[in-house]
Amino acid sequence: MIDSTKFARQSTKAGLLTVAALSIVLCQSNEFASKASAQQKLVADQLTSLGWKYETIQTQPRQGRYEPPVVTDVSLQPQGNLIAIVGDDHTVNIYDRIKQSFVKKLIKHGDWIRTAKFSPDGKHLVTAGNDRTIRIWDTEKFADSQLAKLDHAIIEVAFSPDGSKLAAVGFDRTLRIYDFANRALEHRLTCSDKDIHAVSYSPSGKQIAAAGRDGKVTVWSVADGQQVTQYKNHTKRIRAITFFGENKIISSGDDCRVNITDISNNNKTETLARHGGKLYAVKMINESTLATGGSDNSIYIWNLEDNTQLGVLKGHIGTITSLDATSGILVSGSYDTKVLAWNFERIARLDSPLTPVVNQNQFQSVSPTQAKPATWTPRIK
Repeated sequence: MIDSTKFARQSTKAGLLTVAALSIVLCQSNEFASKASAQQKLVADQLTSLGWKYETIQTQPRQGRYEPPVVTDVSLQPQGNLIAIVGDDHTVNIYDRIKQSFVKKLIKHGDWIRTAKFSPDGKHLVTAGNDRTIRIWDTEKFADSQLAKLDHAIIEVAFSPDGSKLAAVGFDRTLRIYDFANRALEHRLTCSDKDIHAVSYSPSGKQIAAAGRDGKVTVWSVADGQQVTQYKNHTKRIRAITFFGENKIISSGDDCRVNITDISNNNKTETLARHGGKLYAVKMINESTLATGGSDNSIYIWNLEDNTQLGVLKGHIGTITSLDATSGILVSGSYDTKVLAWNFERIARLDSPLTPVVNQNQFQSVSPTQAKPATWTPRIK
């Protein structure tokens, strides 16, 4: 059996060696290079007004260990200051954005923690993972209780928008929906595969979707548990999904693609420009802006009004595993053992092909036809 912790750490080290070996910047063409100097000041001014500054949050080794944990999930507290960070140290690390320090280390899980999600009201935190348990923490005193212990690892959980329901998926064909207030199992829905990585509620909470290894997305009605639709538009494992409005689903995964499927229009699918690596995370920043991240260590920002790429945020030196956003903050977790908290006030269209460095951030604006970043310029500290 593959040691998942060792594999993640080896992958991260391999990525660092690859980055160190890249000593030149690759330009797409001579024309691209000649335009760079003339446009740099304009783009720098635009970037300064965006305010894409980031704070680096370095995870700390658990007592008795020498290495900080890789990050598998990160969650922002709605209407609050806390960030929950989980990974391979079996610990729920709570970071306070105002105090700029870790304030709690919650140790109850017995194995790698795969997922962490704050409830919509911010009063509870749910964590789950390879120890097969789902735990609930109150965010006042961080007392915990066990919601369930299953017979398989749990990969992802999701709250309904009103916080009344909690869904859980993992290495099993069953999507479980719990009545969160009563801590009771409400529905068992049958998925298309026994390796399900992603689950998401629609904005109304009336529909729920799940996807995994077989590249299929299944959608159900939450009220009666009846299947609404099922489709396949990925050739490999799907790792992340989210609803875009009530009837569109964004999915991404190991085939390096982001697909947007309209389930109200015969599952018609549009595909964004191909990424340079596997995709692990998708997150809506606002009603029309999407962030995606994966194994090329970059965060891509998309305008979904016309499906164009606005730019690329760089700062990580390992696979980006997770994204979350609320109130002008985007956080990203990575196998590089760090969380970056990106601050933005507004989203603007950038049409320049430059990669300027502004306020310690690297933000690359690319054309919609580019399949991956033109340069690799991660920060190494």
